[in-house]
Amino acid sequence: MVNLLANQTVVVIGGTSGIGLEVAKHVLETTKAKVVVASSKKERVDKAVSQLCSLDKSRVHGYVLDVSDSANLERAVNEFYDKIGTINHLVYTAGDPGFEFMTMEQHDQTRAERIYKIRYWSLLECIKLVKSRMPQSRESSITFTASTADVKPAAGWILVGTGVTGALKALARGLAIELAPARVNCVSPGIVDTSLWDWALPDIKPVVYKQYEEKSPTKSVGYPDEIAEAYGYCIRCKYVTGTSLTVDGGATLV
Repeated sequence: MVNLLANQTVVVIGGTSGIGLEVAKHVLETTKAKVVVASSKKERVDKAVSQLCSLDKSRVHGYVLDVSDSANLERAVNEFYDKIGTINHLVYTAGDPGFEFMTMEQHDQTRAERIYKIRYWSLLECIKLVKSRMPQSRESSITFTASTADVKPAAGWILVGTGVTGALKALARGLAIELAPARVNCVSPGIVDTSLWDWALPDIKPVVYKQYEEKSPTKSVGYPDEIAEAYGYCIRCKYVTGTSLTVDGGATLV
């Protein structure tokens, strides 16, 4: 185990905060891989790199990559990948608040496209462009982020729930065949205490958390370091592909 993933590189797009940052820390703490984090803002990258360097300065790099800039995405991603070279594992945790409630009566194509933009289309572009830079082996992996919102759909969540989340889980299965022998999986967290929840009004967030904690078998929301364990498993286990790994404290069971 001491030389696990030695001479390999793990790239975490969205790796400067929340789950992504914890994934980067987890990789540094449990393997010998090099870690590259990316985010849209230089100050975020610099801050994350500073934190990660406290674990192992020799294995950490960070670069700016704005996956929300659709017009320049292909060029930006290619330039980003060119700085890295060979990429053994790609982790994609990039996202934005985007929790837009939208019933069928409220459906608006512009709003819908915005919700899919970073979570699906930018992800797909990053995967397309990484293929030529990734060794074609079952030791290589791609792991991205879905959710559990599609398991028990609620009114007003047709896009984030049955829409984006269902599409991402299907994408993992399809790409596992398309990109084999490289492995493709997604992690589906329940409610996790990250900055993505800061969109909520102060009096709403505690209510949502309390309701989740009351119904969850583990009586808790998730925390980024706990979710990071699932990404680590998908990276390390060479026999897992096409899987959506649910990490929700058992909330979807009740």
